[in-house]
Amino acid sequence: MESLFEGSMSIPLYQIITLLIIMTVALLFGFLKMGLFLSYIFVFYWGNILNIRSIFGSTDPNDTTLSFAFVGFGFIIILLAMLGFILNKE
Repeated sequence: MESLFEGSMSIPLYQIITLLIIMTVALLFGFLKMGLFLSYIFVFYWGNILNIRSIFGSTDPNDTTLSFAFVGFGFIIILLAMLGFILNKE
């Protein structure tokens, strides 16, 4: 648990700028759901995919299993959100 508080992660500036531009355009044109979905994708990427080396570098099998479970649930949420956006006729 202590390793969670000691770790550091750097996010490239171009990715933050890309997210801000996409979110600004989505909100200006009224695509609220798309903006929310894209922000979730970016946060999910920054939290897990960008940090994939720490998942494979861990020697504790419990940490690796939990990390893969979290990534799996994240992908399931992405798929369910896409399905909900497609089926919602609002």
